[in-house]
Amino acid sequence: MALLDKRVPNITVLTGDDMPEALAIMWELRRRGYRVMALSSFIAGYPTYWDYVRGENLKAFYRSCSDKAKQRHLDYFYRTIGPVAVRVGLTVGEEARAAAFRDRDWVSYSFPLIEAGMSREDCLMLCHSQGLYPVKSGCVHCPKQPGGSGV
Repeated sequence: MALLDKRVPNITVLTGDDMPEALAIMWELRRRGYRVMALSSFIAGYPTYWDYVRGENLKAFYRSCSDKAKQRHLDYFYRTIGPVAVRVGLTVGEEARAAAFRDRDWVSYSFPLIEAGMSREDCLMLCHSQGLYPVKSGCVHCPKQPGGSGV
């Protein structure tokens, strides 16, 4: 199925406090032959975003984490190798989030799951049919995670 195309690289940003379950899935995809590229969220001389938060005694906030820990590193990577076409895994019901993505000279975005009319449940069924059991990705301390502390 084109939505599980092994030729298309998957990019993830390692924040330094990534959920072990998400890392396990990344390694399983690699084992199965999927191209998974991991970037570090290097920031302000620290090897990862969470080293920066801890080293500077900061309190992380969801929106700044998303930008500083992930999006800035992705943008730098895309500019470096671009122009690139990025397929974002947002599903039906997340069209407002998709509208926030802006094409630039070095990157253009598409949303194949929305275009295919797939809900989160549809995506889970597709993953399960391939023997994959995804978890919510992200940082352990994110307040958006179950039990996340936000610190």
